[in-house]
Amino acid sequence: MADLIRSPFPGMDPYLEPYWGDVHTKLATYIADELNPKLPDDLVARTEVYVGLYVDERKDADFIPDVSITETELESEPAAATTSAVLVAEQKLYRIPNPLRKQKRVIIYDVGTDGVMVTAIEILSPTNKGDRDDQALYRNKRWEFLRAGTSVVEIDLLRGGTSVLYAPAGERELRDPADYYVCAVRGWRQGQAEVYPIHLRERLPTIRVPLRRKDPDAFLDLQPLLDQVYQRGAYRRTIHYDREPHPPLNAADAAWADQLLKAAGKR
Repeated sequence: MADLIRSPFPGMDPYLEPYWGDVHTKLATYIADELNPKLPDDLVARTEVYVGLYVDERKDADFIPDVSITETELESEPAAATTSAVLVAEQKLYRIPNPLRKQKRVIIYDVGTDGVMVTAIEILSPTNKGDRDDQALYRNKRWEFLRAGTSVVEIDLLRGGTSVLYAPAGERELRDPADYYVCAVRGWRQGQAEVYPIHLRERLPTIRVPLRRKDPDAFLDLQPLLDQVYQRGAYRRTIHYDREPHPPLNAADAAWADQLLKAAGKR
């Protein structure tokens, strides 16, 4: 797009993290759209909505809804005017501390084998990297995919939270310290993880997406997809580049970002 409005950052924009619910949803959709023309005719990429549900005040469980009903949020609901003599009890409003949390992942299916899952692409969210229960839920779901022989691609573009990637954090930080990571594990080679270290000052990479063992990998260029997210989300209208991002950058990256943003006229 000639008139594409890009982030002032060359790769991941650290100011997008507070908007991650919207970024996550858009990115999953664009990934599926980008992959479908590159897949063999008997494979298809679909976005799958899953919901984190607070169950027993201790942990969440995810389920996939058959029907999703969206309701406008209201602080209070005034009684409707009526001319009948029906007596309506006064309702009590309760705040739910942990509401339903909808997220998306991308699943590549084999349409020739009754929809067997070939690859799951997870875009990690703050929920996945949150408390121990949330981390355990994510790891359990990943294990279900791998136990079924499904390949898993994990895209972590968040600096905040605890790492839950398949490749151990200690080894990654020692061998390839980076701000962000993509990690891929093939369903038939689970003793090996393919890691893409991503640095704040660099463009997002083109990654390999494993399909079936007999198929060549699909290539996915992440940067144009994030550029679309930035433009179509109109984040430039709400991001305050004159403030520090959350989480804050280290001193060296903060100084670099300050110069970058001044050159872009954002400070």
